[in-house]
Amino acid sequence: MGVLLVHKAFQEIERDTWGDAYSDHGLAFATETGQPLYGDSVTKRFGELCDGAGVRRVRVHDLRHGRASLLLAAGVDIAVVSKILGHGSISITSDTYAPLLQGVGKAAAEAASALVPRAPRAPARTPRHPEGTREGTRGVSRSRDRQVRGWAPRDSNPEPTD
Repeated sequence: MGVLLVHKAFQEIERDTWGDAYSDHGLAFATETGQPLYGDSVTKRFGELCDGAGVRRVRVHDLRHGRASLLLAAGVDIAVVSKILGHGSISITSDTYAPLLQGVGKAAAEAASALVPRAPRAPARTPRHPEGTREGTRGVSRSRDRQVRGWAPRDSNPEPTD
């Protein structure tokens, strides 16, 4: 969302710079004068970006299928995926992505997901509460205390209390 807000701010600067020559079509992505982008120029620029990033060139439309495949493989409800894609009915989505719904494409989608670079996550912080400082925890081990509050995995074995 932040990237789109920055893009919109730059677009407003272009609108002000071009003044009356700017043709506002209400587009999120347009030329610097507000005109619609031509498909060929988008495809060409996308190819340049792929080359610059060192990834294999794909069609822009393939990104749409990739996203739908990853969402379905992740278990997102087909009605939600259908709505995201703007399909007129769920049957269009289910007909198009039937192999994924049957689990055939799950491994392929997971392999594709592994190729998507992820930003490093900050290490998870575990709250510190010295034993006996919270009401009702006197005599309860830290492991058990964390499990009760949901700080430890449910399947972890709590230490027995004395």
